[in-house]
Amino acid sequence: MTNATIELLRTEADGLRQQVAELRETRPDVLAEQLSRRIQIQAEEIQRMAADSESDAALLAEKESELRRAFSELDDLRSKMQYAGEVLGELFCPHCAAVMVERAFHYETVGYQGRELEVDHEVVVYECGREIHDGEVRRECGQLERGARRPGGA
Repeated sequence: MTNATIELLRTEADGLRQQVAELRETRPDVLAEQLSRRIQIQAEEIQRMAADSESDAALLAEKESELRRAFSELDDLRSKMQYAGEVLGELFCPHCAAVMVERAFHYETVGYQGRELEVDHEVVVYECGREIHDGEVRRECGQLERGARRPGGA
């Protein structure tokens, strides 16, 4: 390897390290924690200002508005985190948490009352053997078949 290639790889590695560090800082749980701290600090500042008889009413109203916006951001973030949890939940068997190994869509043309219709079919298969065809369980989780259940599983 030439020195130029090594230097290029080092530069790329440094860039990737920086991206990983930035992603760690923007994880939803980190953002929620930072937002909660910001709300707490703003609420304490508003209490101090309200207790101080010389506080400017306009400044107090502005701080209260900031606090409402922060609460709104926190609610939005919580909704997004809940949605992400629901989406990720589809990737795992609800009984044993086995990973989804296949999600396939099949199309079939069928005749109905002299017309041709396209019918979509979805097949989902998990590592544990659970199979779902068009929303209907065709084969149960292998863990359920053996009588074992994940704690807290459905």
